[in-house]
Amino acid sequence: MRASMAVQVYYNPIPRGELWGVLALGVIGAVLLALAPAKLSRELASAPVA
Repeated sequence: MRASMAVQVYYNPIPRGELWGVLALGVIGAVLLALAPAKLSRELASAPVA
């Protein structure tokens, strides 16, 4: 969704003022991805270590 909003700002169907909202959502998304704990699949967690 953020990418489509960025494209719309670039091609000008929405005002340039919306760019700040697009950037803010992108930063928030990147921070949440960086802070998310890593998940191990059950197969990796239960596999014996050789």
